[in-house]
Amino acid sequence: MTKTKKTNIYVEKGHKDVLEKGHKDVLEKAVDNNLPVLLIGETGTGKTSFVRDLAERKGIELFRLNLTGQTGVDEFLGKWLASPEKGTYWLDGLLIRAMKEGKWIVLDEINMALPEILSALHSLLDDDRKIVMKEFDGSVVKPHEDFRLFATMNPDDEYAGTKELNKAFLSRFPVVMRIGYSDKEELIVEQQGSVEESVAQSLVMVGHEIRSAKKKQLITYTCSTRDLIYCASLMSLSIPKALSFEMSILNKVPNEEREAVQKIIELVTGEKIKTSEGKTFKSIEEMLKDYSKLDKELQTMKSDTSDLRDALNLKGQEADQLQKETMLAKKLANELSVQLKKELESHAATKEKAKNLIKTFESLTEDIPEDEKKETMVKVESIVKE
Repeated sequence: MTKTKKTNIYVEKGHKDVLEKGHKDVLEKAVDNNLPVLLIGETGTGKTSFVRDLAERKGIELFRLNLTGQTGVDEFLGKWLASPEKGTYWLDGLLIRAMKEGKWIVLDEINMALPEILSALHSLLDDDRKIVMKEFDGSVVKPHEDFRLFATMNPDDEYAGTKELNKAFLSRFPVVMRIGYSDKEELIVEQQGSVEESVAQSLVMVGHEIRSAKKKQLITYTCSTRDLIYCASLMSLSIPKALSFEMSILNKVPNEEREAVQKIIELVTGEKIKTSEGKTFKSIEEMLKDYSKLDKELQTMKSDTSDLRDALNLKGQEADQLQKETMLAKKLANELSVQLKKELESHAATKEKAKNLIKTFESLTEDIPEDEKKETMVKVESIVKE
């Protein structure tokens, strides 16, 4: 994609001639000697563009595959398809096409790739440089002599969804380049954003201050060269400066950091900083210190709120437990009451049977001598009383 003449908005193009000479030499020698290259750097630093520019200069077609946590092996190596005309047939994936046709391929965000994709790349990055098409017919694909492999990634500790590359996999790249923001950033913004030099200088200064705040861990957002070019492009269309910053930069910032980034922009561009509380600041450092203090207070408030919530939850759990124990006690009391009632009823029935036996005994012992009869009756009555 290129810069459209009518709108003059930068969409996506190379950051030409911005690599340090040493980096350029290494990249070109890596290409000449067929060495896979991994480029690591912040978003918007032109990692992919460097490869694209080199491919254009050499007249080579470049394939690009942006890896995500959902990119499957079928997009990478190939898949079976079916149609009424062809029936069931195999379609090569982008990597296999590049290998067979002698194209260059750049795998963006390699540290977001699924394990099965990284596993497939292991054999390609090894000395034998091949891929076995297990999903197809088991054939072995070896790369064309003009094939070149590049991969890019953002720092794994700063971007959601990324992960640290396995050391064994990382070691398979003969060349690993770390790409920072260019020393020629002002020229890039001026030319590709179509703005005056003074505007480009102001924008780059905004970017530097935002990155400085991020480095000090005051904010998490970082402002890329691409963001600055977008902002410059909007300004070149006569869109007001404040609205250009809002649309191209501020709306990408986390909500809790928007005010801090806005103050940085206002301080750098020379506008007076005034918060909703009526505070004014003489410098970016003073403003960031105040923001850092407020942020710590906010974190403390969040922590206190969390502790209070935990305490209330604990009290609620204790009340629930007491209620459960009370209900259990009532249930046990009811069961014991029923059991006792049954035992008393059973005891009463036994006594009634005993009385009837005594009457029967008396009727049966009329002819027994009186003294023997009394002695026997005393024993029976004592048994009944018990």
